[in-house]
Amino acid sequence: MYFEKYQQEGQQILLTLAKELKCPDNVDRAARTLKSVLHALRNRLSFKQALVLLDTLPMSLKVVFVDHWPVLRHQAKPVEDLDDLINEVRKLDGKSSIQDFTTKEEAQQAIYAVFRIMGRNMNEKQVMNMVGVLP
Repeated sequence: MYFEKYQQEGQQILLTLAKELKCPDNVDRAARTLKSVLHALRNRLSFKQALVLLDTLPMSLKVVFVDHWPVLRHQAKPVEDLDDLINEVRKLDGKSSIQDFTTKEEAQQAIYAVFRIMGRNMNEKQVMNMVGVLP
């Protein structure tokens, strides 16, 4: 059934992300990082942009993206720059942020790693659609 396929796909994404983060044995950190970055984007994109991004994601990442999504009726504050996105990711990572994103550079590299992993799991058209909605 499809559940097993997407579970395996998601597990492979987490293992690859853990390696990208230079902590191959810490899949929990990879999961927190992935969730924080996807939720930061979701929270800071307009609803329409978030739906476009959602459409581009592989199925195993769609689940993470929509998990506990409070569809807001007001306009989201757009991401101003990378520092703004880093702050949002750290906020969403909560208490784990101090160990997951110790420095600004580490947070930046983690965000880039998530984008690299997402790009590897999308076709060219999906990547272009994703890039089109990102600030």
